Amino acid sequence: MLNKAPFKTAYKVLNKLHQHGFDAYIVGGAVRDYILNRPVHDIDITTSARPDQVQALFSKTIPVGIEHGTVIVREEGANFEVTTFRSESGYADYRHPEQVYFETSITEDLKRRDFTMNAIALSIDGGIIDPYNGQHDLKENRLMTVGDPEVRFKEDPLRMLRGLRFMSQLGLDMPLALENTCRELAPLLKNISVERIYQEFTKLLKGKNLQKAFHILLNNDIHQYLPCLKDKQSECRQFSALSLEKLLSDEERWCALMIQLDINDIAGFCRAWKMSKKQKNWLLKHTAIYRQQKQHEWTRESLYRSGLSSALSVERLKKAFRDQTGQTEADIINLWDKMPIHDRKHLHINGKDLSRWLQRKPGPWIEQLLSKIEGEVLCGRLQNDYEEIKRWVMSFV
Repeated sequence: MLNKAPFKTAYKVLNKLHQHGFDAYIVGGAVRDYILNRPVHDIDITTSARPDQVQALFSKTIPVGIEHGTVIVREEGANFEVTTFRSESGYADYRHPEQVYFETSITEDLKRRDFTMNAIALSIDGGIIDPYNGQHDLKENRLMTVGDPEVRFKEDPLRMLRGLRFMSQLGLDMPLALENTCRELAPLLKNISVERIYQEFTKLLKGKNLQKAFHILLNNDIHQYLPCLKDKQSECRQFSALSLEKLLSDEERWCALMIQLDINDIAGFCRAWKMSKKQKNWLLKHTAIYRQQKQHEWTRESLYRSGLSSALSVERLKKAFRDQTGQTEADIINLWDKMPIHDRKHLHINGKDLSRWLQRKPGPWIEQLLSKIEGEVLCGRLQNDYEEIKRWVMSFV
């Protein structure tokens, strides 16, 4: 039975569908991860019920893709994508099917899926429906498409990158026939939006078996159809050999890639990948800090300029590139904790105080003087005290 973690709440959705005469199964990544004893996250459900019937059964629903049979059911604070059994045909835009047909059979529904490991269903009593031998392929550590790989990849070329992402995450091997199909159809990636490629590539970078995935990516010229990676085969191979497990965020991994590629136009690279303004600014800042700090230990001044969070990110990047300076994370935190101020706002005076003391109108001189005061306080030559700072300032008048 599925009435225990991690499927306890999903079981209630399945049970209600069954009570009203419909078939329903858990499908997709949740089943794959359950079989692999990996943490289960998003749980998708497929059912013989039509979208309007699903909406009628549950009090909280969101019709996110009702034309394709998908309704989000909200149960006990969790969201479940509930999709009617379906088959598909025609992919003129290399993503969305032109025709969707509602089916009554779970096996017909599983036939449309990308890889065999994602075409496994779990019934309410815990039984496995696996018409395409996905469990066997997982046991053999093998990535296989459902049916002809040329058909699957022509339907949606992003599936080639998706397959590489699974290799990176799960350490799967790609059979030679599938690899050859990827090489042949890689040019079709030109038809895929950069936003979708970015999302898949970001997940690929996070995998523990990145080097294996990059081997296929580079040897089959798939990288030639990704933004800014054309003719960067050698740099990409060196990147995949870095100690990337030390990096903790997507931003740090993208930063490492740009450093290895020796990208000078960071903003242009970010635009090419359609990154957000927030991410672009993060990458601009941290790439610059890394290049300044490479092979240098942190001082109070450099740590103050960077900030603790940024300094720790850059230090992880340095270690990924094996730029050892002898400082540990604990050393950097200890240095930070001993600093008298961590930001200008921590000074016990401000520009208005300076203007009043010196009886001068505001101007660029305030910024210059505040910078000098920051430096004196930071290095310990001046106490961060209102009266002490005032005496120091007035001594120059």
